[in-house]
Amino acid sequence: MDDALDQYFGSGVTVERRNVDDHAEWAERYGRDVPVLTTSSGQELCRHRLDVDAVRRWLRGGNSPAAATP
Repeated sequence: MDDALDQYFGSGVTVERRNVDDHAEWAERYGRDVPVLTTSSGQELCRHRLDVDAVRRWLRGGNSPAAATP
């Protein structure tokens, strides 16, 4: 996912990497279902692969990707 973020957004986004195994709650929530891209407020944008459209929607207006999905 890191390479895809760089390809599509370059220096336009700041990424903070966190290890889910460092937090029991995260390990329980995500297990092996990683990587997960979240906003600084914890809103999940995508899992496994970069969802460019979801990130762009969030960057434009902070809208939830789930709310934009039919």
